[in-house]
Amino acid sequence: MQAAQEIKHSGRVVSVEENRVTVAVTVDEACASCASRKACSLGTASDERRIVVTTPNAARYSVGERVEVATRKSVGMVAVALCYALPLIILVATLAACVALGAEQIVAAVASLAAVAVYYAGLWALRNRISGKISFTISKID
Repeated sequence: MQAAQEIKHSGRVVSVEENRVTVAVTVDEACASCASRKACSLGTASDERRIVVTTPNAARYSVGERVEVATRKSVGMVAVALCYALPLIILVATLAACVALGAEQIVAAVASLAAVAVYYAGLWALRNRISGKISFTISKID
């Protein structure tokens, strides 16, 4: 991956399993200079986040080790679209359709929230399929 097309975070390994490494990233430190921080859920808080990296080389890493996790910006934008943009579109479209059909405001609001809840339930049901497309790479910091 080219550096200009990557989103990178440095952190420390907190657990190592068979094919998974969990990395704790301190958001303030990692996101201060990132151009994509406004579009990334990691950049919205000032605490520690955990990133799970699936890798066949998990045994190479040890707890406490400093590492860097990275993903392509395009992958980050897909995640933003799935988690924020599409639910907003569903909410507004359902609300507009209900109002256009003459539903009362409370009914339209409840229907809109229910539509978003169904969307998120579907997203959760497809999480394994989606996680195969949204992935991170990991490397040691020398």
